[in-house]
Amino acid sequence: MNPVEDTTTAREPDKDDVGVLTADQMRALLSCADESLIPYLTIGGFAGLRVAELKRLTFEDLDFQERIIDVKGRKGARSMRHRFVNMQDNLYRWLEPYSECTGSIIPVRLSGLLAEAKQRAGITEWPGNALRHSFASAHLRKFKDVGKTQEELGHAQGSRILEQNYRRRMTDEEACAWFNINP
Repeated sequence: MNPVEDTTTAREPDKDDVGVLTADQMRALLSCADESLIPYLTIGGFAGLRVAELKRLTFEDLDFQERIIDVKGRKGARSMRHRFVNMQDNLYRWLEPYSECTGSIIPVRLSGLLAEAKQRAGITEWPGNALRHSFASAHLRKFKDVGKTQEELGHAQGSRILEQNYRRRMTDEEACAWFNINP
């Protein structure tokens, strides 16, 4: 008897498995969020960092003069390599009031604060990796540069992930609206 026969076959995720937030949902979320949650939400949504990267990020990793985020990689993680992510104009404006902060960008009670903000904003469905996927979709659509978006996300060059999952998630108008969400 072959034990492999009883296993299921791995599959590529459906394009429909990728969900994004609308600009209106993000605006509502940010307007309802506790002040301590703003860096987490805006860096996730307007710079596309992974949750694991956000959890390791400190305010010291934000370079307001150069307008970049120093995202340190993790040893042994292929896709989590060290990179520098640009602060889009709207992200810079959201983060500017935090320029003198130190320590982790993750607030105490992250999950509770996030749940409260989503509830107050009327967001009942939260797609997996909603902030990162929304950023990827908006960035790709706005800049129309796969290589640039791959670099921002930390994807390997030549990867088909963007093409397969994010190419048509937002219209040009939706992408512009995403990067025009300002404080």
